Amino acid sequence: MYTPEKNKEIVRKLFEEVWNQHRPDRLGEFLLPTVVLTDPLVPLPTKGLDAEIEYMKLWAKTIPDLHFTIEEQIAEDDRVVTRLLAEGTHEGVLLGVPPTHQKAKVPCVVFHRFKGEKIAEAVVMWDAYAFLRATGALEAVKPALATA
Repeated sequence: MYTPEKNKEIVRKLFEEVWNQHRPDRLGEFLLPTVVLTDPLVPLPTKGLDAEIEYMKLWAKTIPDLHFTIEEQIAEDDRVVTRLLAEGTHEGVLLGVPPTHQKAKVPCVVFHRFKGEKIAEAVVMWDAYAFLRATGALEAVKPALATA
């Protein structure tokens, strides 16, 4: 029986042992093969373990030194909400912005839903404005924002 506390531990391990150690090969230990990923700012396929691996590889190209610090977790029933601070250096195209080679610290929240002992769904929300401001890319996208 998986409890909310056990689910929080699984999510902690996902960030510490997979994301922070840049190990997409270990995603299958934590995610169902049918996992559904939603990140409204990243236009990639969103269904299946292969999509999650591609998502992680995209971030590895964009921010190769990406590191997450867990600031808070809340769990209830089959759901875990994690508030994180993502840190890293912008080395690849993101949101249409070429690499700035600047470091950024960006708050984000990830909602995970479990089915049994593995993650069935992940919804990612991160502060794109904070990223653009921290990397100095905000000026580059201001014309596009003005017409949106």
